[in-house]
Amino acid sequence: MNPFGRALRWARTQKNLSLDALAKKIGRPKSKGYLSMIENGVCPPPTTSVIEKLARTLDVSTSELMLIAYAAKAPKRIRTWVIELVDIVPFKSIPRRPPKEKLPLSRI
Repeated sequence: MNPFGRALRWARTQKNLSLDALAKKIGRPKSKGYLSMIENGVCPPPTTSVIEKLARTLDVSTSELMLIAYAAKAPKRIRTWVIELVDIVPFKSIPRRPPKEKLPLSRI
């Protein structure tokens, strides 16, 4: 799973949304499978317009979600910097591995 997929899954599960419900909320009711593939790293992050819809729906920072999404396309030195930045100031406290249960923000 890539960082964007991990971030997306974490934010979605924090809102207690299924993939189907999230797809409907962003106005793409037939995109459940697509969102699943993004979360699992099979597909690259979506377009900026879809990322904006996801961020609004999931109540997360659009700029941080974009940063996570496009860091993978940056040169290695920039990618490393972004990873360090996200580790220092984590995007809504996303755990570095998928949570097995809901974790309170103070524990992450």
